Amino acid sequence: MDISDIDSLQAILGRLRLMDAAARLARPDAALVEANNRRLHQARQLMQQFGARGVPTFILQIDGQARLLPSSAAFSDPHGFLEQVLAA
Repeated sequence: MDISDIDSLQAILGRLRLMDAAARLARPDAALVEANNRRLHQARQLMQQFGARGVPTFILQIDGQARLLPSSAAFSDPHGFLEQVLAA
């Protein structure tokens, strides 16, 4: 399922019984659009700060300290990736 597709995301929200969120996504208001724009801006800044390229990018932040996790491990070695997260 493509979670970047609005219809797919609305279907997921509906299955989770998050009807208000699904309805808001169908008709985004100015506050939702602005919140999304701020989130995207922050993500771009973090990617630039850490020299991250591509999606997905994982930046783990604990106690105010952030570090970039290698995203390839999330797919090639999910257990190893989880161990990296838990060890941080």
